[in-house]
Amino acid sequence: MNAHTLLTASSLAVLAISTAVGFFACDGEYVAPQSGDFEVAELLVSARAESNGLQVLVAASVGAEGVGAEIGAGDVLLVEDASGASATLRSISGGYAALLDSSATEVELVLRRASGEARGTLALPEPFALELAVTEGELGSTLELSWPASAEGSAVWFVVYGDCLPYPFQRGLQADVGSYVIQPGELQIDPNVSPCTLSVELHRDALATNAGFGDSSARWSGAQVRTAAIEVAP
Repeated sequence: MNAHTLLTASSLAVLAISTAVGFFACDGEYVAPQSGDFEVAELLVSARAESNGLQVLVAASVGAEGVGAEIGAGDVLLVEDASGASATLRSISGGYAALLDSSATEVELVLRRASGEARGTLALPEPFALELAVTEGELGSTLELSWPASAEGSAVWFVVYGDCLPYPFQRGLQADVGSYVIQPGELQIDPNVSPCTLSVELHRDALATNAGFGDSSARWSGAQVRTAAIEVAP
């Protein structure tokens, strides 16, 4: 699974606020408030950016007065890089998301309305390349991951998944040391599913910051995500 084909669990979590209780019309139908009906400072905009080195996925949720809100009443939510390339966030999974073709490590989230615009910066951690010691292996062998370590203090975690695993294997690292060796006993591989492709997805997360605009209690975060695969045979 490419990290930018589908929203990752981290990005989907950003959208959760939009499922909060909203307003109801007289006939009982749900009516979400429109962002344009509020001052920018009244909006709670949570956002996360994830990059695979070629594209940046931005997921965001919008709320106001304790409920989920829709981008509307003349408002537009955009992501933009320093070159001027931009993409409009569209409604998806209870929130908003956009995919920007860019290798930038810093993008801006822009709320544009007739009276002007508000901007905030989404910073991504240092990019990296993920390497596997081998691309083919045998059941019972170790799986060594390596990447250039970062001194930024970023959090690092990875997940391994495949048809031969009953559930994804996930591990977080206390420090970005640039390597990890998965021992044979850590992966519960089903020997009846063979051959099997194991996909490894490594995340380097930047420290979350306060929102660039709107309610300062909202959190913005960024991550670099890289994937690799290994063929496992009996």
